[in-house]
Amino acid sequence: EPAFRSSANTWWGSSENDEMYLELLGRLVMHLADGPALVDDEGVPGSVLCFLPGWAEIKTCMDRLQGMDGHTNKLWILPLHSTLPKAEQQLIFDRPPAGKTKVILGTNIAESSVTIDDVLVVVDAGLMREVAYDPIRRLSTLETVWVSQSSA
Repeated sequence: EPAFRSSANTWWGSSENDEMYLELLGRLVMHLADGPALVDDEGVPGSVLCFLPGWAEIKTCMDRLQGMDGHTNKLWILPLHSTLPKAEQQLIFDRPPAGKTKVILGTNIAESSVTIDDVLVVVDAGLMREVAYDPIRRLSTLETVWVSQSSA
C-alpha cells in the first residue's frame, strides 16, 4: 500500500509524464489481485475490467502488468479491441485458470457493448480517444482527452 500511495502522489504532482497513469493503474490491479476484493458473495473469484484510451495503451499496460506479475504469474491478462480476432476477443467470457485473476484491458467502447458476468471491479483510466478536426491540415484526427464528468 505505501508503494501505491507513493505512485499516486508522484502522478498527481507531475504533469510531465503522460504515461504515469499506466504505472498507477498497474499497481492498483496488482493490489486488487492480492486482496479479497475480487471474490463475490459466494466465494467465486471475479475479474478486473480496465478501460484505456486505445490499443497502444492496452499493449503498454499488458507489458507493464506482465512485468509486475513477474514470477508470481497470478494474472491472466486479456486485451479487448476490435482489431483482435473474434476467437481471441471471446476469451474474456471464459473463467480464468485456477489461481489466476482475469484482467481485461479494453477501450470505453466495451463499456456499452459488452457484459462480462464475472467482473467485480472496473478501473477507468479516465482517458479516451475523441475525433477532433484540424482546420489547418483539413483533416480529422484522434486525440487523447480526459473523459468528461457527464460521460463517466
